[in-house]
Amino acid sequence: MMLFTIAEFKLLFESFSDASNALIEAICSHVDCYLPQICCDNTKKNLSMLLVAHMLELRKLAASGQALAITSASEGGVSISLAMPSGADAWCQWLNITAYGQQYAALVSICTKGKAAAGVFFGGIPERDAFKHAYGVFTKSIT
Repeated sequence: MMLFTIAEFKLLFESFSDASNALIEAICSHVDCYLPQICCDNTKKNLSMLLVAHMLELRKLAASGQALAITSASEGGVSISLAMPSGADAWCQWLNITAYGQQYAALVSICTKGKAAAGVFFGGIPERDAFKHAYGVFTKSIT
């Protein structure tokens, strides 16, 4: 499901103004799988646009053969070393390849970690879905 219009996407991300509408729609159909469900609708819209831009940029980089930075190369015997983007896991490394992925990671961090920092807890039992007061008294959270 597209959360934004193609015209809006091309206006905000001018470097992809030449991308076909069909390609943007096809990539957008996969983006929902990556969106956290706890973010508000406006944040989801921004996250989905950033992911589409990230995936389009990855396509450009792959087409030019520059998906990763080359740290060393040699000709005789053919040897090459590629630098992996910094990150704690494969997901972070994948996002760190482009500036759009880095923006996505920052926005998701604000969206998801902000709720935990505000005292909203998530879990399988009612006590975890609450604000904890002094002396162990729980009240239902407002979400």
